Amino acid sequence: MKRLAMIVLAVSQIFISYSRNIEPEKDDNPQDTLKVYYLNEVVVTSSVKETNELKNMPTAVSVVSPKQLRDTQIESLPGLSSFIPNFFIPSYGSKVSTPIYIRGIGARLGAQTVSMYVDNVP
Repeated sequence: MKRLAMIVLAVSQIFISYSRNIEPEKDDNPQDTLKVYYLNEVVVTSSVKETNELKNMPTAVSVVSPKQLRDTQIESLPGLSSFIPNFFIPSYGSKVSTPIYIRGIGARLGAQTVSMYVDNVP
């Protein structure tokens, strides 16, 4: 039994030392798997919301005048939830981190998915 163990150990040492001396084949022509696409001229167009009229913007917009706010007695942003469709500001939480939901998109905790800007200030 001892002799068999010694033979197995010697054969395994031979294979280990042989495998350490073998260098991997060097590939002279490595294959690049990254595809490169060359584009012709790319034209990007945009519009600044402040310079265009709202009626020409391709989006749904709710505009509330000061007179409408006085007539409906809306004094805070959560009050607009009952006036503007698909807009919801709950009255829970701190005033700094209160979530805003537009068309169901919003987040209660963590990073906000909807931002509010007043006079271009977040």
